[in-house]
Amino acid sequence: MGGLLDHSKVLKSGHQTLMLYPSEDAAVLNSGWLEKHKDERPFQLLIPDGNWRQAGKLHYRVEELKKVPRVTLARNLSDRESLLRLETKENGMSTLEAIGHALGVLDGPELRNHLLRAYKIKKEAVLKGRGA
Repeated sequence: MGGLLDHSKVLKSGHQTLMLYPSEDAAVLNSGWLEKHKDERPFQLLIPDGNWRQAGKLHYRVEELKKVPRVTLARNLSDRESLLRLETKENGMSTLEAIGHALGVLDGPELRNHLLRAYKIKKEAVLKGRGA
C-alpha cells in the first residue's frame, strides 16, 4: 500500500489521446476541430472525475498526462433547468453530460443522444425523489 499509481499504461499507443477539461489552453471540441485533427487513429478521451480543483491538477501531477492536449466543450450545451447540483462554473455540467457531448463530436450524435437520454432519466428520477 502507499506509493504512487503506475500511469504508464494509461495512454494507448496508436491513439490520439485528449483530456476533456475546460482550461484556458484547451481547444473547443467541435466539428471544426475534428476536421483539422482527425486521422486514421482512434481517439482516446480521458475524462477526469472529481471536483474542479482535483481535476485541474491531474494534468500537471501525472507525468504521462503533461503533454496530452486538453479540449473543452462549446458553451451553453448544458441543460441549465433543474440542475442536480449547484454549479460553481458558468459552463459546468455533470460528468455524464460532458461525456455525452464530447463523444457526440468524436463518435456522432447517436451516441450523444443515447448518453444524454440516460442523464435525463437519472436527473428526473433524482428530482422526483427530492419532491421536485
